[in-house]
Amino acid sequence: MCFGRIIIIFGLATLLAARPVSAAGPKQNPETYSDYGGTPDLVLSGDVTLGEDELNEMLVQMDSDVLTERVSAAASIRKNAAGSEKLFRKALWKAGNVRHRELKDVLQRAAAATNDDGGLAVALLQMTPRTPAVNVCNRIVQLLMSLHAQDTMAGYKVLLDFSGRYAGAFRGFIGELMVHAGLKALPALIYGRGSENRELHMFSVAWIREMGDPLLSEQIQGIRNSRRLAQLLEAYASVNELDAIDVTLSLANHESAIVRNAARASLDVYGRNAKWSIHREFENTFGEEPGEGDFEQWVAALYKVWDEQRDSKTAALFQKGLDAREKRQFKTMDELYRELLSMQPLSPHRAKMADGYLAYAIELESSGAHDDAIAATRMARRLSEEGSATFRKASARLEWLHAESLRNHGALDVAAYDKLRQDKSADFDAERWAQLGRSNDSEKEIRWTSVIVVSALIFLGCLLLFWRVRLRAR
Repeated sequence: MCFGRIIIIFGLATLLAARPVSAAGPKQNPETYSDYGGTPDLVLSGDVTLGEDELNEMLVQMDSDVLTERVSAAASIRKNAAGSEKLFRKALWKAGNVRHRELKDVLQRAAAATNDDGGLAVALLQMTPRTPAVNVCNRIVQLLMSLHAQDTMAGYKVLLDFSGRYAGAFRGFIGELMVHAGLKALPALIYGRGSENRELHMFSVAWIREMGDPLLSEQIQGIRNSRRLAQLLEAYASVNELDAIDVTLSLANHESAIVRNAARASLDVYGRNAKWSIHREFENTFGEEPGEGDFEQWVAALYKVWDEQRDSKTAALFQKGLDAREKRQFKTMDELYRELLSMQPLSPHRAKMADGYLAYAIELESSGAHDDAIAATRMARRLSEEGSATFRKASARLEWLHAESLRNHGALDVAAYDKLRQDKSADFDAERWAQLGRSNDSEKEIRWTSVIVVSALIFLGCLLLFWRVRLRAR
């Protein structure tokens, strides 16, 4: 993986990890939340999601009699699905008034028509004639598949909530989608298992079994995403899964702040049920039985020791990164700082780390690694405190790098260089390009003036010649 991609991804994770962590942990009545109310998924900004009018246009196009138009609409919905769970929920519940028996008949015919070229969704797109039942069924399946592709708790919740609609006509298809998602969908199924809705409870139990009813140790090892692992712990706590207490306690010292906070919040929910697990862990950590006091004091003592150990480790990582920077071993510095930030996103050393990334960016630019220089500069800007000298330098350098990128592609942004020329926060060679831009503009003006004058003289000469010839002819 290239440096630029690593920095961008890690920078986003670091930025979002810096949000208040009070949202972590199981909530009472999780079904009242669109995503069960625990640790949020990493999602895109809401300003890039689909609008309701846009989705309606795509859905109308998906009812077209022309196959290519239907395929194009389905692809557009899938491509633009990110962050549109609420909109898709609304569209699903308004898909159409068709009897569930008609929908089941369409699904059976589509299932029989599936082949190696595609599954149920492709068969529904190709099915003829295009009856109202076929169109409604196609709309629903395309929306369900788009929600599945988002891989968010909010998306999985919509799938589970919809499983009972139309007398359960789409239960089998939704169950297969959940199994296909595997452990990524397991937290949502665990929430469903704890639902007061008996149909949803039985549905979730059945499809967890269909997954192979994986052991808790397999689940922990199989989930690589920190947010999804945190959601798993919260889901188990919401259903008071006592068998998950020991694993939850072990993850209360996880390197990821997201997992760590979710585990500790889940232990609060287990309450006295976690007492003996905490007692054992206290003995293993301190070599003695806990003294007088309640389990809350015992677990607080454990957290204090673990956090102190982690702080000492992150302090060592920062010092090694600092040493690497002094030796101009920037790649090593980057690796050490990334490891540190994964453990401590709100590290007190962020400002000095930002200085290191800014120095790295300058070296990358000098070596011609322009894209990587932009990525490193963005990282420096994210880590620095807004308004600080490093923040201003990083902001100015980003403008410089973007202006240089335009210039290298043949588009000179004179205004950008003029602005940078007046910026005292960094040493840019902006004067030369600003002057060059103005010189080019002046030369262009002179050339155009010359062209106009010469053209006018030629025109006058031709006009005089014309009149002279005319007079002689008379």
